[in-house]
Amino acid sequence: MTAPKTVNAQIYRFIGKEKPETTPLTIDNNSIRFFHDVLSDKCSFEIDEEGIWWLTFFKGSIYEQVLCVGFKEDNTRKQHLYHKRYEALIKLAYYYVIDDDETDTAAAYNSDYIRGSKAIKYADHFALSLNSIHIDGRGLSFIASMETQYSQFERYILLLALTQAYRIVIEQLSTELALINDITNDKKLDELYLKVAEFNAIYFLSRPVKSSRTNVSEIWDIVSEKLLLEKISSELCNQISSLHYIISAKQQKEMKQIEMQSNDIREQRNEIINKWGLRLAIIGVGITLVDLFFNLFVK
Repeated sequence: MTAPKTVNAQIYRFIGKEKPETTPLTIDNNSIRFFHDVLSDKCSFEIDEEGIWWLTFFKGSIYEQVLCVGFKEDNTRKQHLYHKRYEALIKLAYYYVIDDDETDTAAAYNSDYIRGSKAIKYADHFALSLNSIHIDGRGLSFIASMETQYSQFERYILLLALTQAYRIVIEQLSTELALINDITNDKKLDELYLKVAEFNAIYFLSRPVKSSRTNVSEIWDIVSEKLLLEKISSELCNQISSLHYIISAKQQKEMKQIEMQSNDIREQRNEIINKWGLRLAIIGVGITLVDLFFNLFVK
């Protein structure tokens, strides 16, 4: 298949209910195999008859995210998918340059689609062996020096889609944390703490690409750093850990106060018992003396 000269893509979050009929997605007629198996087993990559990609991450879990990728070969900035079932996330632009004189044109073209301006220059791109990329929160610009690099661009789309799935889940968990108005609500905090721990342990991989796929793994490191994935994940973990520390300290303080109150009550009770014990002892002695006096003198 001849690669196109330019391609603009956009990643969306699918917030509808029913997906269309799809078939497995392939790149270069091969299935997607560059993610670690622990992640791949929980994902599915498909394509529908209109060429829209359907990417499901963390499948079957409470964190499941369904993303779509729409494509077009022009530079209009209109959205690919208009329906309210789709939430636009991030853009990608591909440009294949035939000679070096075309690089500035390619950068301007990609920048216009991603940012709506020509702010991204070719010099801003990170040079790789066969292509150059620029990545920020708005999108990814991909300038290829060989036609065969289009398949690499398709792999980068999957990488960027994974970053969006990660961000969505982290933002959802952060929102749940923000909505807990009463930090003394141990049950809700414990549930959220377990959810954050589970997501980080099972799904959030700092290196989700197999080390054998060096060219893709290298890009993941760049993309992850630029989109601050580790930072936002650490911030969430630190926030919830801090809350747990506060609650733990508060519970310890309350337990200490309860213990002190219990000690005070115990001391007061013992004091009362001792007083009454002394009184009863005196009364007992008095009764004994009276009884003795009665036996000795009255009888």
